[in-house]
Amino acid sequence: MAGSSASSTWTAARNASFARLSSALDTAIAPAAGLAPIDRVMEGDPSEVGHRSSGGTRMSGSKPVRTVPDVKVAVAAWPRAIPEITHELAARIMAELRTRR
Repeated sequence: MAGSSASSTWTAARNASFARLSSALDTAIAPAAGLAPIDRVMEGDPSEVGHRSSGGTRMSGSKPVRTVPDVKVAVAAWPRAIPEITHELAARIMAELRTRR
């Protein structure tokens, strides 16, 4: 049985990659993030996968997790805002995943 492991740090790092790509788009960016499918996602540090002492809590359901693009960031401010935004999006995704245990 294959699955995925996610943590706020891991999710923020992945979001940052996409955020850098989007910086050439428009005058303002409304950041959002999502994760799907979640039926085999477990919360935990991906670097710890496979250790006998590792564990996690499997998420239930298959409905994707998505954040709402509720803030706009000026493109000029985007590069400086990436760390804060990606951590916020990651925290929102993880909070929603925890409600689905």
